[in-house]
Amino acid sequence: MKFFECVRGVAAASLLCAPLPCQADAASPYWIRDAQVSPDGASIAFTYRGQIWIVPSEGGDASPLTERQFRSTAPVWSPDSSRIAFASDRFNVSDVFVMPVEGGEITRLTHHSAPEAPLAFSADGQEVFFHAARLGSPEVDYLDGLGQSVGVLMKVAATGGRARMVLPLPMSQADLSPDGRKLAYVERKTVENLWRKGEISDSTSDIWLYDFESGSHEKLTTYRGVDRSPAFAPDGQSLYWTTEMPQTGIEDPNAAPDTFNVWRMPLHGGVPEQVTSHDTLPVRFASVADDGTLVYTLDTQLWRLDPGAQEPVQVPVNIRQGTLYTGEVCSDLAGQVSEAVTSPDGTEIALIARGEVFVASPETGEVRRITDTPEAEHSVSYAPDGKRLLYAAEREGDWDIYETKLGEEDTGFLTALAMSERRVIDTKSDALQPAYAPDGKRIAYRDDRNAIRIFDPGTGTSTEILPDSASYFYTVDQFDFEWSPDGGYILTTTGFISTNTEIEMIETTGAHRRYNLSDSGFGDDEAGFSPDGSVVSWVSDRFSQRNLSSEGAMVDVMATWLTADGYLARELGEATAADAGTEPDFDGVPYRTSRITDSPVLPILTRMTADNSELLLVTLQVTSGMIEAELIDLATGRPRQVFAKPGTGIEQIIASKDASTLFLIKAGSIETVQVASGASTQAPFQLRASFDPVAEMQYIFDHHWRFVQSKFYDPALHGVDWTAMRDAYAKYLPHITHWEDFVTLMNEFQGELNASHMGARFDHDNAGWDSTAELGLYYDTAHTGAGVKIAATLPGGSAALAGGPLGPGAVILAVDGARIGPEDDIYPLLNRMAGRKLRLTVAPADGGGPVDVTLRAADPGSDGELAYSAWVENRRDMVLELSGGRLGYTHVRRMMDDSYRQVYSDLMGRDRDKEGAIVDTRFNFGGNLHDQLSAFLTGKRHSGLVTRNGVDLGTTPYLRWAKPSALLMNTWNYSDASVFPYYYIREGMGPSVGDRVPGTGTAVLRPDQLDTRVVLGVPQLGFRTIEGDFFENREIVPDEVVHTPPEAMLSGHDPQLEAAVAALLRELGE
Repeated sequence: MKFFECVRGVAAASLLCAPLPCQADAASPYWIRDAQVSPDGASIAFTYRGQIWIVPSEGGDASPLTERQFRSTAPVWSPDSSRIAFASDRFNVSDVFVMPVEGGEITRLTHHSAPEAPLAFSADGQEVFFHAARLGSPEVDYLDGLGQSVGVLMKVAATGGRARMVLPLPMSQADLSPDGRKLAYVERKTVENLWRKGEISDSTSDIWLYDFESGSHEKLTTYRGVDRSPAFAPDGQSLYWTTEMPQTGIEDPNAAPDTFNVWRMPLHGGVPEQVTSHDTLPVRFASVADDGTLVYTLDTQLWRLDPGAQEPVQVPVNIRQGTLYTGEVCSDLAGQVSEAVTSPDGTEIALIARGEVFVASPETGEVRRITDTPEAEHSVSYAPDGKRLLYAAEREGDWDIYETKLGEEDTGFLTALAMSERRVIDTKSDALQPAYAPDGKRIAYRDDRNAIRIFDPGTGTSTEILPDSASYFYTVDQFDFEWSPDGGYILTTTGFISTNTEIEMIETTGAHRRYNLSDSGFGDDEAGFSPDGSVVSWVSDRFSQRNLSSEGAMVDVMATWLTADGYLARELGEATAADAGTEPDFDGVPYRTSRITDSPVLPILTRMTADNSELLLVTLQVTSGMIEAELIDLATGRPRQVFAKPGTGIEQIIASKDASTLFLIKAGSIETVQVASGASTQAPFQLRASFDPVAEMQYIFDHHWRFVQSKFYDPALHGVDWTAMRDAYAKYLPHITHWEDFVTLMNEFQGELNASHMGARFDHDNAGWDSTAELGLYYDTAHTGAGVKIAATLPGGSAALAGGPLGPGAVILAVDGARIGPEDDIYPLLNRMAGRKLRLTVAPADGGGPVDVTLRAADPGSDGELAYSAWVENRRDMVLELSGGRLGYTHVRRMMDDSYRQVYSDLMGRDRDKEGAIVDTRFNFGGNLHDQLSAFLTGKRHSGLVTRNGVDLGTTPYLRWAKPSALLMNTWNYSDASVFPYYYIREGMGPSVGDRVPGTGTAVLRPDQLDTRVVLGVPQLGFRTIEGDFFENREIVPDEVVHTPPEAMLSGHDPQLEAAVAALLRELGE
């Protein structure tokens, strides 16, 4: 066993970003990103292992410009090749910095905690253009429908100072023409993975040309695949870019994509020409020097095409830098406990944290590690004798069942002198969720995630008792099962979450007959036996308060007594346990099934007491966040509270088998609660363990490759050779040094499948980073004097609520007495101020002396929410004006219950007297609402109530919209928000207007990874028409295709909305 010496300080934290143990070749490094050739053509800047490097254009030894303690990316050269601007996570996820190429002082240019990255220097080198995730301007609000900032183009002096708005439009990449008069940029139109390949749709990125003098925007690319990396030729008359366009794509915008290569287009007429002709892996990061030298990456290595040369050459790069960031690191695993279970005698708790098995003492808090692998272990449980631990582990390419056993003389895992591990079930498929039979002689498990099998170690045979077709295993832990105390039955959930699920008991021997206990047609799951096996309890949404979207928001606890004698004892209030050997009477189950809770709850745990007289119920109170435990008398239904505690910090709550004791596992302690008295004791608990993050990266890569192969909705994997792709991308792993780079690798890797819902991300959690509070304001960045000038206030924001002089034209001169100079931004003064009262010194717009205004600063991101609300109201006003008050408006923000409630409120409330309504689904990222929304919008009037006095109370249906509607859709519609437009159009609900919506109709699964900050998904279920066509990669085409080009956005117009109103008015008959 390994005990936990810890590497401390900065190095320990950095080890979370360490490279893989296998050695990276210094003379041929992979995973070179962000390549940029210097304007003088002498050097190439790039990122590698979180640092900015430069190398001679001819190749050779590379030199680091930035230190490895902080991750730096996105280098951009100044026109004279003397400086580089770059992004770094020194203070935030990404700020903009600038430094001399020869070394020297690094200057921080931006001070906002939202992500920022440099795009280009100005032509004179005096300013840096950068992308910033901030609000734009109040007039340019089209993208405020997202409810979050996707970015604007800003600029700042290269020596530092106040940042100025250039264009309130998002752009992921851009290049400035040599004379500084034009900007070529890549627009952003979707939430899709930026590194996806092979897509043809309206949502793929195009390149636009902006003229600073005229203010015009010209779309340069017409191919409907992906276009990236614009780079001006030295004379500014043509543009290089990377694209998947094949030769046929010049004429056919829908031609099947090819591999990413570099192309060149003339800017004043002419036919584009292909410059490089690589295959298989994509060309990335094209840039051009003043002498015409073209540099890019292929297979994540540097390539160069010299002026006049016919063929490109690879640029040799030597990285003469080793790393000590290998091996294991010790970390506090607080917050990472994903499973826990008590030993049969209650003296130990086995748990899973970061994919490893541990055992802890609830009395002392002592911890011992049982497994030590970079792979994941799962579903831990004790043998009935408490001397064996059973768990699933993913090793050697699949999930198998393993057992760790105590030595002959050992009595517990915490004190054991000898332990041995062995694999007890070795399958070609995945074996999961193992559980010993009550006699410890058999093991039940999930085979390939759905079927249930029973393995007999004595004979080595495995018998299927529940077929794969009986249920669909959507998540990793769904549909757990349990042995009956006598070993005669398995209790489990069957069915499908998209329809209904039921509780079944299955014979473990003989014919394996199945008995449906719930048979309700609703959602029933989380079943368990009473200690004697005579009662089965479960949760059901049958009686729950339904969401408006018809989904069960909360559930009730149900119970069925398997014998008439047991049910009679309950009715008489007699505490009794069933006699051993009593057989269940399944015929009478419907008459012996009761609802135990008198109102719906959100249960965390349910457990019967040993004498079957009470049910222990632990619930979460949504509004207060409290955890409540109570004992419900099964004869009278009366509850008795055991405790009520704040839920903060509680990771797991488990109970002893007889429900006499509860264990609350927290970050820092284990609390033991005696259920009968409510008395509790605390034991200090600290789960510190060493692990190897680089080995974990290798495991997660392999694990997810397998997971996609087994769960992807299309077994043919879109025709991609997934094994070949694994081999192509695995070679980059030894060069990965940060989790951020790892998820980018996964995005490139998964992007080969050309599928939705496969974007990977890394959720940062650095508490030491800046956090810029918000005031509910748009700032006029063109203001040149002292202070910051207010362009507009956001309704409902901090400034609007404070009122007074905080209006358009006013200037904030100071925050809490700290003056804001002519070249200062306000953002440093708002750092870490969210929730605090601030004193603003304001010069009113109408003149007069400065006045002080006190307000409370809001959280980061709150301005985006306020801007969304204002966007909705603006669209509603536009519809009223355009329709002369005849039409209503509603925005479906998400395909979820809260959005449905807003739709219902809008249309059945304020718009109930309108002749029709615009249903706007733009900027909707999905959920699961297509059926309910379709039903709501397809009401047909046919009858109604009238009073005896002849007052018409309206025609039915009263709970559905029974008037005409028109649908709005755009490229940001995603997932279920792409499914609903298909339903709307196919069922002829009304006219549809907007962009062609990419087909992304799949259901995604995103299970936790070893490092839970890493998020990976796979589309495991695909929507399909009755004709057999999948929605995925099948565009939904509206009746009237209307785009929203940059000019329309900048002028405050919404051509899609205008067209939708016109279409519906035509439908009504103008």
